[in-house]
Amino acid sequence: QLCASSFIWSCKQHYPDCVPSDGWGVITQLDNSQSNIPTKFTFQQTIGTSWTHETSESMSVSETVEESIKESFFGIFEANIGFSLSTGYDWGSVDSTTKSDAKSYQIELEIPPHEKAQIEAAVGHCGSNEVHTQLYRVVSSRNGEVLWTNSSRA
Repeated sequence: QLCASSFIWSCKQHYPDCVPSDGWGVITQLDNSQSNIPTKFTFQQTIGTSWTHETSESMSVSETVEESIKESFFGIFEANIGFSLSTGYDWGSVDSTTKSDAKSYQIELEIPPHEKAQIEAAVGHCGSNEVHTQLYRVVSSRNGEVLWTNSSRA
């Protein structure tokens, strides 16, 4: 692979060479089991990509190199997973927030009465790089039923 030219730098750009996977990662658990009414809860969700030191170093050479590495990285997900049967996430349509550096966001949602729920987010892995998507779901801790996902909420 070609290396971006720079002054006296050695070629340190490493393009992603990994096998992607995705699945559900637990964010938190919310307990409304003792209540007779729906209750609003707030939690923190990480959205964005956590890059390895090696990948971050490679992207630091220039904006052009950074864009090229990101395009290659997310292209691996699109080519190998596409629309995920595991999570329902479409790796061919990754938004700019998910492609950006990982940040925490505050999310508010309502848990039904008499329910204990686990909040899970769709997370992608490729090597040690981790992609935290905006897609999350609420799963009943009583029976494992998916109560809803944010992709299906109005």
